Amino acid sequence: MLTGIVLAAGESSRMGSPKPLLKLGDRTFLEKIVDDLKAAGVDNILVVLGAKAEEIASQIDLSGVKTVYNPDYRRGQLSSLWAALRELPPQTRGVLFTLADHPAVKLSTYQKLISAWEEHPDKIAVPLYQGRGGHPIIFPAALKEEFLQAPEDQGARAVIYREESRVTKIPVDDAGVKKDIDTRQNYQELIGEKDERI
Repeated sequence: MLTGIVLAAGESSRMGSPKPLLKLGDRTFLEKIVDDLKAAGVDNILVVLGAKAEEIASQIDLSGVKTVYNPDYRRGQLSSLWAALRELPPQTRGVLFTLADHPAVKLSTYQKLISAWEEHPDKIAVPLYQGRGGHPIIFPAALKEEFLQAPEDQGARAVIYREESRVTKIPVDDAGVKKDIDTRQNYQELIGEKDERI
């Protein structure tokens, strides 16, 4: 079983409002990501909430996914990944994790990564856009303990790139894998509107 993890616990301090609730078309970032994961065939999804958890949960229909609350969200993304990994079902063979501020990833990219992981389930699948790695990432559940012991100052990268031989880099024609939406300007560029305050 492939378990999807969406990290949506951050404080969105540079944005000024919760990023999971920002709209891309008629859906919020979080809704689009969850919908894409389901459409790609990920039937077990964990959404990690932290900052503004009640506000996010009250505005988004998260039926069909499991929410995990990370009380340590101020410690950063790695703490949210840890919170989700502690909730992994025992039958999980692979873990796909992505970030709530990466809503522009194409459905076809999720599908391509999952196909690559199914072909090499012992490898870490990383999408590569113009030579640079991005999100989502799929890793074998057997690496769970390594991630739980990852140094906080280095994050998940310390595990992902510890041994190049266990990483499969998947070239994708999808700028969304590198497009993290951190600021209001990033958001306006994403939706193609001009922010009058800039």
